[in-house]
Amino acid sequence: QIRSYCYALRDLRDGVINHIELDERIFKALSSTITGKSLITEHKNIKEQIDHAIQLADEAIEGRLSEEELHQRASEITEVVGKIRRLIGTHTAKEDRLLKSQD
Repeated sequence: QIRSYCYALRDLRDGVINHIELDERIFKALSSTITGKSLITEHKNIKEQIDHAIQLADEAIEGRLSEEELHQRASEITEVVGKIRRLIGTHTAKEDRLLKSQD
C-alpha cells in the first residue's frame, strides 16, 4: 500500500508542477499584480507538502518497520494527503475568483 502511495504521490507531484507552471504563465499574462507572492507561496507550500508525503513513503519503503509502524506511517501519509487536498481546494477557489474578476 505504501508503495502505491509513493507512485501516486510522484504522479501528483508531476501534475501539480505542470499545473503550477501553467498557472503562473496564465496569471502573469493577465496581470503582474495577480501573480503576487500569495499564489507563488501557495504553490510552494502545496509542492512542499507533496514532497513531505513522498519522503514519508520513501522512508517507510526503505526502512525496516514493523507492521504497526507501517500502519502509523500510512496514517501519517493519509493526514498529509488530506492537508494537500485542502490546500489545493482553497488555492483553486482563489484562482477561480481571480480569473472571474478578470472578466
